[in-house]
Amino acid sequence: MIKHLPSSIPANRSRSSSRGFALPEVLVSIILVAIYAGLGFQALLVSTLFKMRAERDTRIANWMESDMAVLRYQAGTLQSMLAKQGTASPINTAADLLGDTRCRPDLNNGVLGFANALQNANSSGSNTTTLNIGNRNYSIVKTYNISPDRPQVLRVTYVATDTTNQTEISRITTEVTPDIVTLCNAGTN
Repeated sequence: MIKHLPSSIPANRSRSSSRGFALPEVLVSIILVAIYAGLGFQALLVSTLFKMRAERDTRIANWMESDMAVLRYQAGTLQSMLAKQGTASPINTAADLLGDTRCRPDLNNGVLGFANALQNANSSGSNTTTLNIGNRNYSIVKTYNISPDRPQVLRVTYVATDTTNQTEISRITTEVTPDIVTLCNAGTN
């Protein structure tokens, strides 16, 4: 008696595996590769856009910060640029400011303070600057304001605008008090 042992691999299965991938498998693979590549390119474009915006914002912020540093320096050295009221002598001590009306400004009555002197010292150039970043022009406009409620404080506002479509990119406001104001308080004017 001869026993017939069943084969572990069916005959039709061995033939199909030798022919390669079926058409649906190939199509699914192509679609998956296309989706993966498309998403990769889209991510690359978005990251490039963010990089360009970050570079633009950094350059604008650096320019504003640089201008504010000049303003702070002028606020600290304003004393050396001014003379005692009614004389050509420099202001050296708090005693030099006794009776100086700039220590007690009243904007409503036309008595200007040291914030006005700082504004005059800082606004010698143009208040509008144009930066070219990535083949686009951006304008930065600097405006000054002195409030009657706080006449020794100079408020400076910087506004950066895309000149192509007039879109506001950034707005920064800072307040500066000239160092010489502390001498007014020390001299008890």
